Amino acid sequence: MSPRNRNIGQRHSRRIHALVVGFFVALAVGAAAASSPAVAATPSTATNLYVNPVKGSDTATGSATAPLLTFQAALNRVKPGTVVHLEAGTYDQNVVTKVAGLASDRIVVEGPSTGTATLFGTGHVLAVKNSYYIFEGFSIDGQRAVENREPVSSWPTSISSMASFKSSISSIVQNDRLIYIDSGSNTSGVKDTVIDHMTLTGAGGECVRIRNNATGNTVENSVIRYCGMAGVAQSGVFTYHNGEGVYIGTSSKSTGLAGAQDDASAHNTVKNDTISTYGSECVDVKENANHNTLSDSECSQNTEPLADAGSNVELRGYANTIEGNSISASAGYGIKIGSDTAKEDLGRNRIISNTFADLAAGALDDRSVAPSGQTCGNVVSGGTSPGNFTRIPGWSFACPS
Repeated sequence: MSPRNRNIGQRHSRRIHALVVGFFVALAVGAAAASSPAVAATPSTATNLYVNPVKGSDTATGSATAPLLTFQAALNRVKPGTVVHLEAGTYDQNVVTKVAGLASDRIVVEGPSTGTATLFGTGHVLAVKNSYYIFEGFSIDGQRAVENREPVSSWPTSISSMASFKSSISSIVQNDRLIYIDSGSNTSGVKDTVIDHMTLTGAGGECVRIRNNATGNTVENSVIRYCGMAGVAQSGVFTYHNGEGVYIGTSSKSTGLAGAQDDASAHNTVKNDTISTYGSECVDVKENANHNTLSDSECSQNTEPLADAGSNVELRGYANTIEGNSISASAGYGIKIGSDTAKEDLGRNRIISNTFADLAAGALDDRSVAPSGQTCGNVVSGGTSPGNFTRIPGWSFACPS
């Protein structure tokens, strides 16, 4: 059995265990209440922790019948194998991981089976500094003030309408990031954390950031939308340039960030997602980041125009794979490949069996002079020009079996 399948089996086992434990805890609590005076709660050492943003208390045990109040209180108590159950409601806070899970026993944070749990915050709303987590089944929103005034259902769904909308809300927008995966001073990087069946809405900058030698992390089965809500005025740069759906690695120009010159984030996977940024790229892979994959996803709604070399996907690193995606609706290119320096231009990026449509500047802008990886099976439709795919032999033909 694969490690991933073992983890899935463990997650199901933990949930069954949680139900059994919760049942007997409820019986025990009821019996104690009938026969004993109330006593001060002590932190729970159980595998399961429950959080209720209305009825909880951070001095409670964290059991099903005595839940915690805040998301952060739960993260402060977890250990390998803990499952945190977020009950439906709104969580207004920034949260940060404190403890690492294990490869064989990850820490799970899951949303409710009915209703919605939504985390609102500023800055780095969910900061993931430790390895071996699973976050699944809840929402993260970065623009509480905007949503209070204008519900997400009323936000524009066309590229042409976004600039005026963003301008109209500029005074109340938070320049935040929704999920920030960064180990901080630990240069070995965050490993094997999974973002699964999440809904991420309204980041001031990038919706998901994966950096500082992060490896083996996965963003899957999720909806990522409205990134790059906060404009930053810079000479010669698109106002909403910092609006990626998933940003992997670190630009070598970001000299204020640790490891900017050598961020080898690798083997991270973005798959089966719907990414509509209404900002810049769906996925942006920076110099030195390698062997990362975008697959089987819908990637659309880049508003960064041709004049600013905008694209739905940008590859500045090497040996990355873009496979089986629908790439559409861009004010610039579908995919852009290139690095700032010849030293960083290592090529070998693979572009396989994608469908391109409705791209103002064409399907591909390949500025790399390094040898490309396998490029085949791609289809260009809807009036979109191939761009300079045509210089790559076999780009429009079926891939070898």
